[in-house]
Amino acid sequence: MTAITDLSGLGLPSPATQVAGATSQDTFLTLMLTQLQNQDPMQPLESGEFLSQLAAFETAAGVDGLQTSVGQLNQSLYTSQALQASTLIGHNVLTDGSTATLRSEGSIEGYVHLPASASPVEVQIKDSSGVVVRTIDLGSQAAGRVPFEWDGTDASGNRVAPGDYTISCDIVVDGASQAADISTSAAVQSVTLSGADILLNLAGGSQIPFSQVTEIL
Repeated sequence: MTAITDLSGLGLPSPATQVAGATSQDTFLTLMLTQLQNQDPMQPLESGEFLSQLAAFETAAGVDGLQTSVGQLNQSLYTSQALQASTLIGHNVLTDGSTATLRSEGSIEGYVHLPASASPVEVQIKDSSGVVVRTIDLGSQAAGRVPFEWDGTDASGNRVAPGDYTISCDIVVDGASQAADISTSAAVQSVTLSGADILLNLAGGSQIPFSQVTEIL
């Protein structure tokens, strides 16, 4: 016999309908018992149908348990990242990017990443208008990470205004000109938890996602 699927007379939805939206295992088991109690004794529920509904129950319960486990894992990872980010306060971090913030005091430090030996290696500092305020000559350099530091002064030695500056370095490799990648460092002053994002508040007022940190100095 086909399983009883219309239990409207009992004031209960069918097991199949209930399983689709069920979040309670007890509800499913209650409906299964109700179905067994109300089946036709001359045509009882076939074992194949019964096992099929039990399999559906196990699948639904398994998916629900998996979703719960994944949710707990995500929360655990987020908490771990937040704790790790908080330990960075007071430390300098290295991030990829060509923009750095100059404070009223202090300097900007970073690295030029050379894919091959190059000469000359010159780092250009530009203000928000695109004007070059300083060129730092690093001479001939081998492939790898080359450090640089800008003290915040122009070519005449005068201190420039604080703010955001763009750092670039064009090099010649095998006769072709190309832009080298730049990384800059900054001190972490505080950490902001914004929804699913963990943001680092850097000295100078800039803010970056925790995921953008490439190295802790």
